Amino acid sequence: MINNFSCSSSWNVHKAEMKDFSGYDMLKEIKELGFNQVELNYNVTEQMIREMYPLIESGQMTVSSLHNVCPKASPEFGPSSVFLGFEDNDKRRQAIEYTIRTVEYANRLDAEAIVIHSSKVIVCPEDDGYYNDKLRRVYLNDGVESQAYSQLFEEAISLRQRFNLVHTELIINSLEEICNYMAKKNIHVKLGLENRANYHEIPNSDEYEMIFTGLQGAPVYMWYDIGHGEMLDRLKTFDGHKVLEKYKDKLLGVHIHDLNENFEDHFAPYTKSNVLDNYLEYIHTAQIKVLELCQYNTPEMIKSGVSELIRRLN
Repeated sequence: MINNFSCSSSWNVHKAEMKDFSGYDMLKEIKELGFNQVELNYNVTEQMIREMYPLIESGQMTVSSLHNVCPKASPEFGPSSVFLGFEDNDKRRQAIEYTIRTVEYANRLDAEAIVIHSSKVIVCPEDDGYYNDKLRRVYLNDGVESQAYSQLFEEAISLRQRFNLVHTELIINSLEEICNYMAKKNIHVKLGLENRANYHEIPNSDEYEMIFTGLQGAPVYMWYDIGHGEMLDRLKTFDGHKVLEKYKDKLLGVHIHDLNENFEDHFAPYTKSNVLDNYLEYIHTAQIKVLELCQYNTPEMIKSGVSELIRRLN
């Protein structure tokens, strides 16, 4: 049953800095956990991928998905950049080219999907994380029903709504160009737009609707990160279950991980909470199921957590 799950290289890619730890070793460690599928995340380099080929070409491991940008790009085009929504045409062009490169690698590796962090709204140029960090602090100190939280919430949402449309329209234009390239090259890879962990990142529910409406018939889907959705549900900036129910026919994949009460996530299932119980239906539904875990999970935690998840899914 564990073979129905993929494991992200987010768990052990940090070891690549070690002198004697290669891409081959990375996949071998994941295989030893009991997985035969891997998602290559955005810290995996071209060299690491070359080192993985013996395990991939022999069929011992398959690549379920790539997390854009993969192979790794410059930090300016990393997981928290404006990316496909850049107003600067040169930067947006580079983001499109990086995504096309990921598409080509996915096609070469027979991966079914690419996970995309599409963009974000710049709500505070001086400190990008200001409002998200403050929302979390006030939530933890005063509660979501407090007057202090209500006032901050209204201010943060107002700023986000003031600037989100231009970025969303640019995302649609960028994705249309990428999909046209894929059609021209006869590449059948699916693009999954991931919900994010910070309230100012795109897409929210309205932005998913805009994107799916603007790209009808294109291979663009929803990729749902359970930990991210749960965090923003708590802050009342995102209704994850409403989004999942509305777009369950567009659900391509899920990132599965647990989180604690302090907004710390990417833990093995059922090691911090029972929150995954609320998402079992959607884990069942998703075509691709990826354990996206951080380096602090031990092999024992992962094996135990996945076993418990399988038990509850059954």
